[in-house]
Amino acid sequence: MILAPEDIREQEFNKSFRGFDKEEVHAFLEKLSSEFETLFNENEVIKKELEETKQKLEESLHLEMKIQKSF
Repeated sequence: MILAPEDIREQEFNKSFRGFDKEEVHAFLEKLSSEFETLFNENEVIKKELEETKQKLEESLHLEMKIQKSF
């Protein structure tokens, strides 16, 4: 299952007689979802940079092969 920051923010728990403090749980989930969102966004940026780097490498290798064939 893939979690999104919104999934963490919107998570609900069953109530029990001696359960956790609802506000404390929600505060923790908000902090967790915020951190998760930051990491998720950083990961997306890194994926794009990696894809661009792969494409540049392929172009460089193709150019290198052309140069080698010309000699």
